[in-house]
Amino acid sequence: MAALCAAITVTSAHAQFTVIGGERASVKWMYMDTPDYRIIYPVGLDSLATEYGALLQKYHYDVGRSAGFLPNQYFSAPFPVVLHPFMGESNGAVTVAPHRMEIFTLPDSYNLMSPMPWEQNLAIHENRHVAQWQFSYAGPWNWLYEPFGEIASLEVVGLYSNAAMLEGDAVVAETALTEMGRGRTADFLGYYRMAFDNGDYRNWYRWRYGSLNRFTPDHYALGYMTVAGMRTAYDSPLFMRDYLERLTRPFRGINALTATVKKTSGKSLKYTWPELVNYFKDEWAQDDSLRGPFQEINVLTPEKRGYTVYRGATAVQNNHRILAIRVGLDRNPELVEISSHGIKSLRPFSSDSRLAYSEPAKRIFWSETVQDPRWEMEQDSRIRTMNLRNGRITNFTRDGRYVNPSVSPDGRYLAAVEFPTEGGCRAVVFDIDTKEELKSIAAPDGIQFTEPAFWNGKLLLAGTSADGAGLYLTDFSSIETVMAPTPAKLRNFHVRPDGVYLSSDRNGTNEIYCFNPDTRTLVRKTNTKYGATEPFFLGEEMYFSALQPTGRLLSKADTDISVAVNPSEIHHYAVADELSLQEDTLRPITTPKPADMPVQLSEPRSYSRFGHLFHIHSWLPFYFNTDLFTATYSDYIFQTLSLGVTAFYQNLTGTASGTLGLSVHTDPVTQKKMAVGVHGRMHYTGLYPVFDFALDIGDRKSAILQHLYDVDRDSLFMRKLYEEDPRIKRLPLYVGGKAMVSLPLNFSKGGWNTSIKPSLSFTASSDLLNFPAKKVYYDPGTDSYNETADNYVSGVASCVSGEARLSAVTQLDKAPSQVIPRWGVGVDLSAKSNLMSTVFYAGTYYYFPGLFRKQGLKVKAEFQFSPMDVISANTYWTSLAEDLAPRGLQNDNVGMAMNSICPEQFRVSMDYVIPAFSLDANITPYLYLRNLEFIPFADLTRVKFMDNPNLPRDEMYLYSVGMDVNMHFTKFFALPTSTKIGVRVAYNGGSGYGFFADALALQRPFFIGPVVNVEL
Repeated sequence: MAALCAAITVTSAHAQFTVIGGERASVKWMYMDTPDYRIIYPVGLDSLATEYGALLQKYHYDVGRSAGFLPNQYFSAPFPVVLHPFMGESNGAVTVAPHRMEIFTLPDSYNLMSPMPWEQNLAIHENRHVAQWQFSYAGPWNWLYEPFGEIASLEVVGLYSNAAMLEGDAVVAETALTEMGRGRTADFLGYYRMAFDNGDYRNWYRWRYGSLNRFTPDHYALGYMTVAGMRTAYDSPLFMRDYLERLTRPFRGINALTATVKKTSGKSLKYTWPELVNYFKDEWAQDDSLRGPFQEINVLTPEKRGYTVYRGATAVQNNHRILAIRVGLDRNPELVEISSHGIKSLRPFSSDSRLAYSEPAKRIFWSETVQDPRWEMEQDSRIRTMNLRNGRITNFTRDGRYVNPSVSPDGRYLAAVEFPTEGGCRAVVFDIDTKEELKSIAAPDGIQFTEPAFWNGKLLLAGTSADGAGLYLTDFSSIETVMAPTPAKLRNFHVRPDGVYLSSDRNGTNEIYCFNPDTRTLVRKTNTKYGATEPFFLGEEMYFSALQPTGRLLSKADTDISVAVNPSEIHHYAVADELSLQEDTLRPITTPKPADMPVQLSEPRSYSRFGHLFHIHSWLPFYFNTDLFTATYSDYIFQTLSLGVTAFYQNLTGTASGTLGLSVHTDPVTQKKMAVGVHGRMHYTGLYPVFDFALDIGDRKSAILQHLYDVDRDSLFMRKLYEEDPRIKRLPLYVGGKAMVSLPLNFSKGGWNTSIKPSLSFTASSDLLNFPAKKVYYDPGTDSYNETADNYVSGVASCVSGEARLSAVTQLDKAPSQVIPRWGVGVDLSAKSNLMSTVFYAGTYYYFPGLFRKQGLKVKAEFQFSPMDVISANTYWTSLAEDLAPRGLQNDNVGMAMNSICPEQFRVSMDYVIPAFSLDANITPYLYLRNLEFIPFADLTRVKFMDNPNLPRDEMYLYSVGMDVNMHFTKFFALPTSTKIGVRVAYNGGSGYGFFADALALQRPFFIGPVVNVEL
């Protein structure tokens, strides 16, 4: 139970489990069914839905064959697949609770993971995830579904499986079932190839969980090497089936990875991983022996600081300089200028394509994904431009989805590929000066254009299809194939008089080629050991991006080569070919191949948004309040956890989520009667404002919150009076609720993350508040209070409160090894009011660069104030909201005391963040300590006391200086994100320390305590 509660709390404050985002409510939805899938899609996208439905059903059997489970085999209803056509990025995901597949349909044209069409890639990769996920419903786990619903699967997958194994196996599937998966590309394992050759031998866990100072590829590649290596090196085609089957066992499943590896290889993972490393090294060494000798590489941009990537470079010929995008472990993306004077940083930058330069216009162009200000599931891919004369950036296109712009040799025209939301694609040509669209042509069926280039008055286009990547030439009246599709990448066009220079991995390593569309000849221009991409020319010299131990650096070869190549000949990947052979061997003769399977699709039908609004996917056999909301002035344990039941709902289109609950517990006053509470929560994002609602009915009778004023002690306190008190008239059941409306706006672009969020909230309950306070006199003999003859319940009113808040922030993107941004500023403003007090809060914070690039400084200033009502000549009541006590005093209730007697508070704080000591220590398979963090800090708080003879009249100061020392775990048992655990040491003092030390019996000015932070 505790684990389930913790998982819900960590996953989301709204109990949304897996929320990718929701479309706007105005989007109308349709659906169509195949025998195993339900395709849910916006109106008007029938053809796109048909294509995905057919592909998913086509691979339904094949993706499950070596996994041991078929997709959705434990459910009778078709598996939900939601198409999101309005996103400006290419991605897909399978979520467990609520279970569904989400597909962002924009084809992959930026990274070009493989020459495979995007729909086919997702139909295999995400389908394999659905098959894998079935283990969480098999064996003993099956009985968890009845009491817990889909949350049980969420917990089992999170606790037992390893993301590297699941993702790597999905890449194995796309590689084994086609001739074009990522395992058949040079980029996918290129870094490992270079690293092993240069002596970078890390253990499996260091490659999995990363390093502060050493670049680590994503876990997809590591998982592929593990699964593919175990399958082929040890002749174990059912390795993943054995791994997933072991995960179905509650006790043995905890050690599933190491146990399955040992069963297959006879050795532990510690000793098997080096064997897999040598296995791949041998394949690469054999390839090198056939490709050598290699050209020597002269690096134009040497790096000594750490792994750095230069990409998208273009040359400005007239002043002999190069513009490129630089990003690294300790660098956020930036535009840099490279010249004889060195490398100069120009500005933060964001780009999804190479830079294209127009000499007549003196401008560079690129495509950039820009988020819609309100709708997180809507993005444009705009062409943006920068004037090199003044550095001003503007939009060339203001909407639409245009990618990979290319400038004509005379600098007057710009071509790009457009992907309309309804599917398909087209090539478009614009006039650079007027921005007018001059002509366009749609891609033939089955072809997805990826990149254009001008060639002798025509347009050369790279495109992917079911046969791979090919080259096509068009005069905008017709399209001809000038290079037949093959399973190899074609990208990074650069036009020269002798042909179009491009990069391709057709020989197993990325190299530069020159293709002449007129003669249809292909010539290889480089022969490097680790690969060359993104060619460009400065004068007559060709430069490119070359993979090196310190990054992808701008380089040139020391010699020129020209080797004619047969375009139809491509490299064969031995491991990938063996995987395909294994899949063919596993296929029973009686089972028809996927291409022979007819796919039945139902007629499109309307998908009711309201009918599926409360899609209940999980439940708990007890009541658990996920957001801990309470509408009264006191908290009870039963409002968080009690007997009862909780149901979680979330619609599949991602706009509504929340909980419904029933709680049963002892009455908090009588301790005899049983009380029953009904609870509801909703988070709705479908309208332009976001709405949050909470409602609690029952749990107890309504209460009167009585404020008492001790005349002798000149102090104020509060007590709760219930129906059981004979002096109080009968009150109804408790009813409390909260409503909040907010408007989260996102204006991020150009390398800056910028957001604004205004909100209004209102809270009310049937509890009654009695105010002003009733005068009482303390009787030491009976240790009780004697009340005056004043009217006991005069001034009773309902408990209501409201809050207005505004948050805004703009900050640079963080580099992977940075803890805080190098530059940024944020503001938080709020006003809270109830019948007792009004509180105003203002806070602002700033980020500054540190002495070294990984380090950073954060400065924060906060002020809160409450105008208070007079109760007697010298006594006031206040209730401030934020704890502005210096760190080290917050654990001693100083902040609570300050908020009771100090109506005006101001705090300034400084934190200097130092990530250091790259430990890279796998303590156990479930504990990985990446590095330490040292955060020296200083807080200074100024307080002004209320006007009371027992309190100081002058303003006072409190300070704290100290340091947090954190251990940064990138794997901490079952927690899904990074976890930081450390200790805080602080010394406290100031002119007000003596007063609070006496009042609260503080023992010493030193503070030592734990610090825990889970990054969500």
